Amino acid sequence: MRAVNLGLSVMWGDRNLGASSPERSGSIYTWAEATKLKNGMDLAGQMLGKGWRLPTYQEIEELLSNRFAPCHSPYSFGIQVFGRNGNSIFLPASNIDLNVVASTNGQYWSSTLENGMPDYASQFRFDQRGVYGGCNKIEYKQSIRPVFDPRL
Repeated sequence: MRAVNLGLSVMWGDRNLGASSPERSGSIYTWAEATKLKNGMDLAGQMLGKGWRLPTYQEIEELLSNRFAPCHSPYSFGIQVFGRNGNSIFLPASNIDLNVVASTNGQYWSSTLENGMPDYASQFRFDQRGVYGGCNKIEYKQSIRPVFDPRL
């Protein structure tokens, strides 16, 4: 995993957690699996090391304020997110917890539970029409795009 500076408050991973390359969708996890702390680290930190973690919803909102464009990799549909500094990351469409491959949809967890809704966590998702913030049930499985925070 390589941290990409998009000119935001944290750096974003160049690939999904469990992916062998930026174009691959990687593994999917329930929110509980993703946020279970061990030695003070969530799943991203446990797998990648100090400084890596799930993004907060505020950090996702910051990411979504950038320019993005739909595109195709050799493996899937996805979106390219362009930072204000010229760097970019590719977010591939990902498998979702319905036993199907979501070839044009991506769903990514944040570390943030929805206010007043303990069974839902914040997320962002995309399809061919755009990129959206939102929430989903915590027992569903979704992708994780980790962030790197050098302050940790």
